[in-house]
Amino acid sequence: MNRKKIAILPKLYDANGNMKKKWFVYFSYKNPANDKMKRFRVFEGFATLYTKKDRYEHAENLIQEYTNRLNQGWNPFDEDLKGGVYEDSLTYATVARVYKSARASNKTFNYYSNQFLPEVEGMARKTYLNYVSKYRIFNTWLNREGLAGNDLRTITPEIVRAFFLFLINDEKLAKITVTKYKHMLERFFDWCVNNKHIKTSPMVDIPSTKRQNDTAPRPIHEADINKLVDTIKETDRQLWLSVQLEYYCFMRPVEIRLSRVSWFDLSRGVISVPAEVVKTTKNKTVIIPDVFREYLMNEWKLHLLPPDYFLIGQNGIPGIKPLGDNNLRNRFNIIRDRLRLPKEYKLYSFKHTGNARTADAGFSMYDRQRQNGHTSMKSTEEYLKNKIGFQSEDLQKHFPRLDKK
Repeated sequence: MNRKKIAILPKLYDANGNMKKKWFVYFSYKNPANDKMKRFRVFEGFATLYTKKDRYEHAENLIQEYTNRLNQGWNPFDEDLKGGVYEDSLTYATVARVYKSARASNKTFNYYSNQFLPEVEGMARKTYLNYVSKYRIFNTWLNREGLAGNDLRTITPEIVRAFFLFLINDEKLAKITVTKYKHMLERFFDWCVNNKHIKTSPMVDIPSTKRQNDTAPRPIHEADINKLVDTIKETDRQLWLSVQLEYYCFMRPVEIRLSRVSWFDLSRGVISVPAEVVKTTKNKTVIIPDVFREYLMNEWKLHLLPPDYFLIGQNGIPGIKPLGDNNLRNRFNIIRDRLRLPKEYKLYSFKHTGNARTADAGFSMYDRQRQNGHTSMKSTEEYLKNKIGFQSEDLQKHFPRLDKK
């Protein structure tokens, strides 16, 4: 198979271990405009680390992070592209359209899945990408097992069951994720049967699991908040802005990424989020607490910016293009991992942390409902129960002692 290289994966430049010089991770990516490789350098975080051990650990995290991003389709020339390193839907579709080169293929899973994927492309973008991601993982597993080049008709129920045992026993995926794989592969193989590419579907007697992995973000423990806040403030001004939008204004990541300067009315102290961005499809208005409003006025000077600019723009400043979907999350994860904090802490955790602290401070349920943009008090109650747990001041402070004083 003729595959055109368009990326050189990340490596570390460590100045031969000289701590007085700049360290950075570098990688190359082919510029679609001129078909030439361009080198990118990532200096982030090294200057704040004062031992070689810390710098090498940070470099390892950066290399892994940028390798994953490139392999998952990130294009540094345009972060909105869902393109990637090679030339089909499973190995990253958009760059294939940029470079427009054909590839020969056997009648493999990869071949037929690229015919099937347009069938689901009319779904929500996130759903479509979920199909692409899961088919890509199945194809990667087939390749690891030496089966990726085989005709689709050679994929037997035994092979499919082995893949699901891999998901359950090796990857330790939860039941809900395994079920999604099952549904998406069943749909593909049913399509193959209906189009007479195969006689019968191999999706028979699929193993299941009862594992319930809770990977949802959770509030950050009070003891860990300052570690994160201090590091983010010191190293990433734009990420610090995003953290405060979550914490003070209970905004969701997509609302933050797509927020425009015109949404912010600093004189009234409110943010107006339009219906097309809000999860409930209704306009919502959230309050900017005074402490955060002063920061926006003094540090970002929104009144001097064009109203159509995205607040969270590329290159760390407001601009005409927003960041890519996972940019801020990836930057947060690098800092979290460097501080050796739990994986359950995610960027979205700061919204839950703000909710937890306002609940502890006695803010009314009505105020928290409106700030969250929930359509009903019940929604807020369910949110609080799921994210910050059951709370009772009487149980906490006035429970009768078991032992006698």
